[in-house]
Parts: sequence; C-alpha cells; structure tokens
Amino acid sequence: MQLKQIRVLFIIVTGLIVSGLLIFLLSVRLKLSLVRYFDADEMAYLHWAHNVFSGLLPYRDFLQYVPPGFLYVLAPLYVFFEGASVLIAGRVLAFCIFAAMTGLLFVIFRQVRHSGMAIWAAIMLAFLPLPADKLLEIRPDTLATVLALLGLYWHIEALRGTKGYARWMMAGFWYGTSLLVLPKTVPQIAVAGLVSVLWVVWGEGTRVYKARALGLLAAGMLIPAGIFALWIGAISGSRDVVMTAVYSLTKLPFEVNRIGEVFGMLPDLFFYPNATYYGQSGWSAGLLANHAIWFIGLMTGCLRLVTPFLPGGRKGVFTELLIAGSLLAQVSVFMYGYPLRHAQYLIPVAVFVSFYAADALSIAWNMLSRVRGGGAIGAAGLLVLIYGMWSITVSVTTPKFTLTNHEDIGILERAMRTIPKNAYVLDLVGSTLYFKDPYYVCCVPFGQWEPYLSRELPDLASALETTGTQYVYQGRLERVATLSERDKTYIRTHFSPLSGDSSLLVRNK
Repeated sequence: MQLKQIRVLFIIVTGLIVSGLLIFLLSVRLKLSLVRYFDADEMAYLHWAHNVFSGLLPYRDFLQYVPPGFLYVLAPLYVFFEGASVLIAGRVLAFCIFAAMTGLLFVIFRQVRHSGMAIWAAIMLAFLPLPADKLLEIRPDTLATVLALLGLYWHIEALRGTKGYARWMMAGFWYGTSLLVLPKTVPQIAVAGLVSVLWVVWGEGTRVYKARALGLLAAGMLIPAGIFALWIGAISGSRDVVMTAVYSLTKLPFEVNRIGEVFGMLPDLFFYPNATYYGQSGWSAGLLANHAIWFIGLMTGCLRLVTPFLPGGRKGVFTELLIAGSLLAQVSVFMYGYPLRHAQYLIPVAVFVSFYAADALSIAWNMLSRVRGGGAIGAAGLLVLIYGMWSITVSVTTPKFTLTNHEDIGILERAMRTIPKNAYVLDLVGSTLYFKDPYYVCCVPFGQWEPYLSRELPDLASALETTGTQYVYQGRLERVATLSERDKTYIRTHFSPLSGDSSLLVRNK
C-alpha cells in the first residue's frame, strides 16, 4: 500500500473514531436528559407555557420578568402531549436545541478556521462537565445562545464580504430574536455592535456600503423588537398592559435580582469540587478535565483577542475581535454583572471556551504536523484524548443516572388524580402545570424579592378568597416559608397538608 493511500485510510479511520466520540457524548446526554430529575425552573417554564397554550397573555395575566419567546416555543408541546409525557417531550426538545448548538459551533469553527478540527469544538462542548446539566434542562438560556450563534455566523459572513446586504440583515435579525428569548445575549450583541463600528471605520469597502450595512444590522435587530411591540399592543389592547410589559422587561429584573444582596454567589462557586457536576466529590478526573478545558479555552481566547492579525491577517481581524470579544464580554458580565451567578449563566461562556479549546488543539496539531514524526505523535495524543473523554464521561455521568425524575413525574400524576381539573391551585413551584393560577405570580419565590419591587403586587389572601382556591402546592422546596409573614400566616391558618404530604396543602373545612 502506498504512503498516500495509508494517509487517506488514516484520515478516514480517525474521522470515524472522532465522529463516534461525538455521537457517544450526545447519546449519553440524551439518555441522561430523559431520566434526570427536573429543576424548579424547568417546571416554571412548562407551567407558564401551558398558560400561553391556554390563551393567557404574559404581563397581563401572569408575571414575567424575561421576554416570552421561549414560552411560545414550548407551548406547542401541549398540542401533542398531555399529562406527565410533556415533561419528557420538553427534555427531548431541550436536547434538540443543545444538539443544534453543537452543530452551529462546528459550522462556525469551520467557517473561521477552515480546519478539519472543527468537530472538536462540538466535542468539547458535548464533553464539558460544567455546565453540562444545565444545557439539558428546559430553560431559555440554551435557545437564546443558539440564536445568538446564528447571528454570529451571519455576522462573520457579512464581515468577510464587500457586498451582500442580506447577511447584515440576517445577523441583526438573529441577534434581535435571541433577545426575545433571553436578554443574557446582550454582552455578545454589544461586542457585535462595537466590532461593526470598528469595521465601518477601518474595514474594507466603500463608505456608502459600510453605512448601509451597519444600518441593515440595526434594522435586522429592530424587526423582532417591532413585531413583539406590535404583538403585545394589539393582543392586549391596553396601554396599562404595554406599560407593565415595559416595566417587566426593564426595571423588574433588576429589582428581582436584588435578592443577590442576601443570597450572594461567588463566580468560582461551581468550580470547586462537587459531585453534582463532576460525578464525584474531591479532585476527580472529571473536575480536572473540566478545569483544563476551561483554562486552555480562556487563555487561547485571550491570546486571540490581543493577536487578532495572526490567524487570518488583516481581513480576519474583525472576525477574531468578534469571537474573542464575545468571550471576554460574557466572562466579565458573569463575574461582575450578575448578582446571582447560577450555573446556567455559564452557558454562553462555555460555548466560546469550547471553541477556543478546540482552537488550541488545532494549533497543537498544526505545529506537530510540521515536525518529522509529529503526525504520529499527534495521532497517538488524539487517541489518548478520545479514550480519556470516553472514560471521564462514564465516570461523571454514571452517578447522575441514579438521580431520576420519578418523583417529579409522580408529583404531577398525583396532582392530576387528586385535584379537580378546573380547580385553582396556588403553585409556588410550577410542578402541577395544568391547573389555573389564582394569583398574578406563580412558580417563583416571590416573597423573597417582593420587598424590593417598585410596583406593589396584588394581595395574595384576597386573590385566594375571590377565586375560592382550595389547594396550595409548595413542593419539596417548602416555598410557603419564602412568603411574607402576612401571606405565610394566612396560608398556614387556612391550609393544611393533604394526607400528611406537606408539599400539597388543602384548604381547611
């Protein structure tokens, strides 16, 4: 067999092995998503989505302090699924969104680096232990990140050409759409705007073209915002609802997040040894691998930020600034901008960390390929890396399969058997999904942040009396304890545990 044929065979075999690793990682994530317990946030979003499915309107009929885009993505699930099956359907949808994220990361890496190592960007994201669990949950963070990546893809395409206004419009549209799902993409979009201005000043192309391109980027972003404004105004038909929506999307999130003054979370909280994310306590292999990827990805991103001319010369400088700047912006906002730093806030950071971890691997491969015998060393190193990722994934995820969703499914099934279909339920967690809400706020511990609100919430006791509410679901989180003293006193006076179950309370006769 000739040397050329050996090389071709080697490339094919290596490609199959690497592709097999990605398929393995994704399959493990899918299996885990189908059995893992549900976070309270997931139940809340499914509950609000059922409200939307039932014809209720955010801001008018129930409180929301994030844009409602994700709810309208989830709501169609109730057309096809009912009962507890909607929980699993939601997880399958969440996994599909995550799979789309890995696919987009692959496409963007190949778009920028023109490298066969692009699949490693997807592998890094699928492997990364932190924040892997959050990437599988039913929450808007993942979808918003996917939409922002679509914007990034079209933005890179636009920066590379000297014609084609549609690319600028598409970039703006997807950036703007991501904001309708979750505003946490603002740091990336702010960098996109800054890089676009720098491109107008120093980039190639005529002034007329660049001015129109920048205008179309802004116009593309305004399209989703305009549609949302027209929608909320037309459907509600009320100026009060419009003003409530404006308040809910601007001032309210900052008021709610003031509970971070009480429940502070340090930026490095989730990087300490813990079995929740790394499968084992102590300095496990999963933790060490996670930290290695995060460190390599962050350092490579910082290097690309200060040396944007290296990968693609002058033509590629704006693309490098766009990607590396997005990483730096997301890291900075996570460390200094969020009062509460939950693990899901790391999702957009993890995407760029995975990109640059694969970038570092690509750099190492290219350096080895220039050295005699380097190809064999590189191939051996990749095989060791593949085995290590497989082994660590097994050790990290195996313990998580014991933390099942049987209890969550049982709670919903019991509620549907016990509570009349058209009954009002004050659901402080969201787990009962299908029942009518007697109060403007549900599914969140509003008693903790109610004192910080500039708009007073309706009286809870009056709402429960007016609707004749017979049931209160506080869940295993015992969220009645998070209410104000007045509301706690009312509920504890008028409601008692049903059949000894403190999670579900029934009105005293």
